Amino acid sequence: MFCQICGNEIDEASNKCFNCEPVVKINEAQFVISNDDEISPIDNQTIEILASGKIKLIPNQHTWKRFAARTIDHSLFIWVTEMSLAYASDDFANLILGFANKGASFTETSIILLLLLLNVIVEPIFLTLFGTTIGKSIFGLRVYTNKGEKLSYGLALKRSFLVWLKGEALCLPIISLFAMKNAQLKVQETGTSDWDFQCDTMVFKKVK
Repeated sequence: MFCQICGNEIDEASNKCFNCEPVVKINEAQFVISNDDEISPIDNQTIEILASGKIKLIPNQHTWKRFAARTIDHSLFIWVTEMSLAYASDDFANLILGFANKGASFTETSIILLLLLLNVIVEPIFLTLFGTTIGKSIFGLRVYTNKGEKLSYGLALKRSFLVWLKGEALCLPIISLFAMKNAQLKVQETGTSDWDFQCDTMVFKKVK
């Protein structure tokens, strides 16, 4: 018996594909395990998209793609914002040049942390409009609700804030590394992150 979504061989007794978890195959229909451990149906449109193979749930072992995508998003946001501010303000441009010549200081670190906090407000705009970000799109990742719908701005904002708070520990140096490692282990162990669990969202992998 094979999964109709990813083609992975599954146990007929369990009707469960661990490659696509938490999607469960019951009576030829796909269902999502919700956060209260009840099984709730995905809407018909999402079932058709999943069955067509255009998107699938990202396997648990691909946490490195999520990390790489977020790193790209952070780097791009910081670079674009700093360059924009430097273009608009000569004082800020001199400040950036000073960092480049002398190395990052406490002030530069503080600016970066503030920009990453600002990104918590900006990222949800991309998730709401496109279901993805620049970094995520590179790896074919999409973020939808458990019903396969695009996130509202409020829900996307809540998710981004929880990522910043729990997954990145406010982006504080050193501490954030432990937070990200803990988040990786959580996803690998349970199949979902704390923020996706609390927001009833999932990360999908688009199939080219």
